[in-house]
Amino acid sequence: MLPFISIFGRQVAMYGLLNVIGAALGMLAAVYLAGHRTLARQDVFFASLYAVIGMLVGGKLLFVITVLPVLWARSAELYLGSELLNAVIYGGFVFYGGLIGAAVAVRLYCRSYKLSALRMFDALVPGLALAHAVGRVGCFFAGCCHGIEYTGPAAVIIGGVSRFPVQLLESALLLIISGALLLFLRKERAAGKIAGLYLASYSIVRFCLEFVRGDIIRGAFLLLSTSQWLSLALLPAGLYLMFRHKKGALL
Repeated sequence: MLPFISIFGRQVAMYGLLNVIGAALGMLAAVYLAGHRTLARQDVFFASLYAVIGMLVGGKLLFVITVLPVLWARSAELYLGSELLNAVIYGGFVFYGGLIGAAVAVRLYCRSYKLSALRMFDALVPGLALAHAVGRVGCFFAGCCHGIEYTGPAAVIIGGVSRFPVQLLESALLLIISGALLLFLRKERAAGKIAGLYLASYSIVRFCLEFVRGDIIRGAFLLLSTSQWLSLALLPAGLYLMFRHKKGALL
């Protein structure tokens, strides 16, 4: 693992650095693709900023929800400056919560300026998949979101334990999804088709990858993780957007 690197004599966390780089690449891709979605580049840029804010809020909120039983059981340790409170504030982020938060924020932006939310989602999701792919490499360097114990080919040592490199596999699959979305974008399609393809493909990928995830803090219910239940909920939404016949501009 490589949790930190030195830049001009300063220690920089690889997780944060790669997530910032990923977000920047995702925003640049979205702004570039704006022309394909008949959207003004400045609108896509500001919608991207809204998405980043919504993702940060939503990702943290869902993380807190998933660890509520732990926080309730250890409520006596929740005081200003405590190790537990610092862990909640500075650590922990659930991607699906971030995705939902970003969608809500972008929807609010589009509603305020009377823009097509579906077309905006279409412009944003290829860059989102790219940003997520880079961010998962950051997870690998930080040792978080790690895989199950595993000693086969390509195994990695995280925290002294041999594990499946699920972060790198997810990153590779996200790059494939991003590339597929870009190819899909080359032809003019009804609003929402590209966003639907992203939701459907990532939901399937995430549901399967959860079986080789080894971090237990994500929460589980009836043998499935929180992310698997959310995958099952978002897959029909993605399929609906892909195969619906309505061509309305606004969501």
